[in-house]
Amino acid sequence: MRTASLKCQLGNFWRAASGNVTTLFALSSTMLFIVSGAAIDYGRLTNIKNAYTSAADSAVLGAIASAVTAEKAAGGKSDSDAVKKIVADAEKAGISIWTSNIANLGLEAGSEPKISVTKTGNVWHAQLSVDETVKTSFMGAVGITSNNIHIVSDSSSEVGKTREFWDYSIVVDDSSSMGLGATPAVMSAMMANSKIKCSFACHYDSSGKSDTFATARAAGYKLRIDLVDEAVDGMVNTMKDAEVDENITGALYGMNNNIDKLVMPTTDLQSIADHDIKIALTPSSSGNTNYRASMNALTGMVGKAGDGSSSVKPLKAVFIVTDGVHDTVAPESNATKLISKDHYDGPMDPAFCSKMKENGVLVGVLYIDYYVQAGYEGYISGFKSQMLPNLQGCASEGLFFNATSPEGITAAMQDMLVATLKASAVRLTQ
Repeated sequence: MRTASLKCQLGNFWRAASGNVTTLFALSSTMLFIVSGAAIDYGRLTNIKNAYTSAADSAVLGAIASAVTAEKAAGGKSDSDAVKKIVADAEKAGISIWTSNIANLGLEAGSEPKISVTKTGNVWHAQLSVDETVKTSFMGAVGITSNNIHIVSDSSSEVGKTREFWDYSIVVDDSSSMGLGATPAVMSAMMANSKIKCSFACHYDSSGKSDTFATARAAGYKLRIDLVDEAVDGMVNTMKDAEVDENITGALYGMNNNIDKLVMPTTDLQSIADHDIKIALTPSSSGNTNYRASMNALTGMVGKAGDGSSSVKPLKAVFIVTDGVHDTVAPESNATKLISKDHYDGPMDPAFCSKMKENGVLVGVLYIDYYVQAGYEGYISGFKSQMLPNLQGCASEGLFFNATSPEGITAAMQDMLVATLKASAVRLTQ
């Protein structure tokens, strides 16, 4: 009886303890879900806020450019009726730019922004403000179904000031690794596709007659290079919005083993947006990324920056979009990890950017995190921690950005451009 009673007591104890452990596990799992969900929602909110801010910056720059152009076309007339028309047209232009940018970003415009264009003396001012509600994905579990964001952007322009001329070079890493599927869902679909079988659409088939990039395009898969291409289009639209009297020249280059001249310097900025950026395929090694050769060639092409006083003395900026892996057919001081017979990998050396900055050129860098599918982490594990700081060292002060999401990539490219326009005659005054 004593033994049976003891067994019974022990049984009750373990049942109670097990119940408490189960309860504690359930509570800890719930808290982990809430914390993880909150982090995801916060990251998404930040990306969306940055995207809205970029759209607002573009809108006020466009509104001011519209006012400046209209006033010059009117011969500087400043009577009240002329100013009222310029104001109305400029505000309409700003709203149109906002609407277009929001649509291009794939975001929903929940509320109409408020825009105001005014003139004080010779200075035009524009301000746009908007309040938006962003739905949460995970925080609804604790009653938080949405977050509110408030965006304000200001711009001003001094009529009569000498226009500053700009020469922008957009440099897109079009090496094979940029054939990565744009989202995890796309990567999985590409892995499951018998004609691709990889999260990167960057290979020729064994016969060399077809390639997985073409297969992915035909299947409608959106790739990382497509996200960058769309972001370039958005950047070009902002250039056009801020342009007055063809003071902005743009060029588009591809970066792989060397530099591909995709669109040479031109004032026809739309030709850059119209260009379909493709990737260099592997295994011919044309899909590698040799920063040393590319940056050396690019530095020579871009040349020295001027003072911005004329089209032959423009200020200059280079915007580089890359995933940060130096991949060459032979070992170099910064790329010594042998991956396969003609792939020596390593981080970019920031010294490759030094000469360009010495020439007075602003260097902007957008680092899009390099992705490797499960089982291939060892390819970059030896130097992954160096990739971000090295690219940051390449960029001019205030011109380094890091993004992976579609919204983040688009917003970052806009922010690189806006950071240079802040110093121009049409400038943001935030």
